[in-house]
Amino acid sequence: MRPFARASSTSLCVVLVSIFALQAFAQPYGITDLDRFRDWSHKDASAWIGSWDGQRFATVAGATIVLAGLSFTDQAVSNRAMNWGAGAFGGFLDGTNELGGPAAALIPVVFFATSLAFDHTNFQDAAFTSLQAYVYSNTIVIITKYVSGRSRPDEGKGPHAFHPFSGSISFPSGHTSSAFAIVMPWVFYYPGPLTYTLLAVASGTAIARIQRQRHWLTDVLAGAAISAAMSHYLFRRHQDAQNRQ
Repeated sequence: MRPFARASSTSLCVVLVSIFALQAFAQPYGITDLDRFRDWSHKDASAWIGSWDGQRFATVAGATIVLAGLSFTDQAVSNRAMNWGAGAFGGFLDGTNELGGPAAALIPVVFFATSLAFDHTNFQDAAFTSLQAYVYSNTIVIITKYVSGRSRPDEGKGPHAFHPFSGSISFPSGHTSSAFAIVMPWVFYYPGPLTYTLLAVASGTAIARIQRQRHWLTDVLAGAAISAAMSHYLFRRHQDAQNRQ
């Protein structure tokens, strides 16, 4: 198994185990009522799968066509990106690149654990949604990576080298997906200048992946879109559940 697969699998296991561990230990001590998180943990995935209809398939098909067209700009963007790593901006990219790494799985875990100490429903829901979005988005990304088999820029095969199940895993960008999955739920729950600034950090992760020749432009766009769409779906579903209560 390649390093990416090992790291991603480990991150997902850490997050999933943490969800159930926090539920097991927090509730006996009366920290908070976790019934909704327990329900969301096992119902949201099946609801998402069952919600696919013609409109969603058409949206995905349209996005695929757009990305296919943009792929003809991938090489030019990749060539220019090699000059983006100098100065203060280069330092910014070094920092934001870490937001999408395997260790980033700890960020939503820590925020969710912290939220349990406060009797603030919206904050708890935002933290849990961020955790869920991270898990679901990374699952989709990992599967898509191996099915698409796209070569990375630093492999020198060009942006249109796709060899399904070959072990090439450029499309979509896992780092970008992770960064946006962590950030986007907070943007939906708390729209404002502070959370919009977090989008700049997640965008820095995407730019860093291009600059480091690890991903094409269309890789990072796909990764961001997957996490943004999943975050919005979970946010709307959780908000609707709270409104019904």
